[in-house]
Amino acid sequence: MPALKERLTDSARAMLVALAYVAASVGVGIEWLGLDLHLRVRDRGVMVVHEATVPALVYGTAAKPFVLRTLVPSTVRLIREAIPEPTARRWWLKILRRWPGLSEALPELEWEQEFLLEYLIAVAVMQACLVGFLFGLRALYRELYGRADWRADVVPLVAAATLPFFFRVGAHFLYDFATLLFVTLGLLLMERRRWVLFYPVFALGLLNKETLALLTLVFAVRYFRSMPRATWAAHLVAQTAIVAAVRGGLLFLFRFNPRGAFRWFWDRNLVAMREQGVDVPTAVLFGVLLLAVILRWRREAPLMKAALVMVPPLAVAYLVVGIYGEIRLFYEIVPPGVLWAFNAALQRGRDSLAPARVRG
Repeated sequence: MPALKERLTDSARAMLVALAYVAASVGVGIEWLGLDLHLRVRDRGVMVVHEATVPALVYGTAAKPFVLRTLVPSTVRLIREAIPEPTARRWWLKILRRWPGLSEALPELEWEQEFLLEYLIAVAVMQACLVGFLFGLRALYRELYGRADWRADVVPLVAAATLPFFFRVGAHFLYDFATLLFVTLGLLLMERRRWVLFYPVFALGLLNKETLALLTLVFAVRYFRSMPRATWAAHLVAQTAIVAAVRGGLLFLFRFNPRGAFRWFWDRNLVAMREQGVDVPTAVLFGVLLLAVILRWRREAPLMKAALVMVPPLAVAYLVVGIYGEIRLFYEIVPPGVLWAFNAALQRGRDSLAPARVRG
C-alpha cells in the first residue's frame, strides 16, 4: 500500500508538472505572438520581417540568412502539404466562420489570410518545441544535480518566465523556440554521452539554426581532460564535418535566394551604441550571468562551466551580425544561464546544489 500510494503521488505530481509546463508555454506563446491576456493584438506584425515572411520561409522563397534556418518552416510545409486540398479548404472556411475574431485580427497580426493554415500549423509546432524545451530543461537539471525534488520542477517555469525578456524587442522567428529545445537536448545528451542520439539531434539543430555549432565548442571544453584524446579528436572531427556538410548543403540548396549568408550590422550598431548608450536589458543579462558565475563557480557542474564558452562568440555576433538591443540573439545561453542563475539564487552553505556526479 505505501508503494501504491507513492506511485499515485508521483503520478499526480507528474500530471501537475505537465499541466504547469503546458500552461506556461501557452502564456509565453501568447506573449510571443504579440497578444494580450484577452487575446487582443497588442503588438502588430511581430512575425513579419521584410523578405522573410512566414509564407516565404515555409515555401523556401525568403532571403538568406533566414531561409537557411529551415527545419521548422520545412516541417510546417510538410504538414500543410500532407493535408488534402479539399480538406484544407474546408478547415480554412470553418476556422474563419467559427472564430470571426481571428479573421478580424488578421490585418493587425499582418497574417495573409490565404496562408492561415500555415500560420496556425507554425504556431502549433513552435508551442510543441517550447513544451519540449521545458521538459528537456527539467531532465537536464536532474541529470546534472541528481535532484528529483521541487527544484527540478520549478526551474523550467523560471526559464519560461524569463523568455519574454528576450523577445521584447525585434521580430519573432519560427525557429526561436526550436533553438531552445535543441540546445537543451544537445547539452543533455552530451552529458549522458548518448552519442547515437546526440548526432541526429545535432544535425537537426543545425538545420534549425547554424548557431548550434557552438555545442562543438562546449564539447571540446567539457571533455578535453576527461576523454581519451583520440576519442575526443574523433568527435571534434565528426561534429565539424556535420557542421560543414549541413551548412554547405543549405547554402547550395538556397543558392538562388537573395542576399548573403550573413548580414552585417556592426556599423549600425556602433552608431546605435554611441547614440543610445548602454542597452539596459543587455547589461542586466550579462550582469546576472556574471554574478551567478562568481557565486557558483567552485560548485557548478563541469558541463555548465563548459557552456560558458558560447558567450564570447554570441557577444561578437550580437555586435557584428545582430541588431543592438535585440537580445533574442542570446537564446542559446538561456538553458545554461537559467541553471547558473537559479542555483546561485538558491545557494545555501558550502555544499549545496553540488553536481550529482562528475563523469570521467
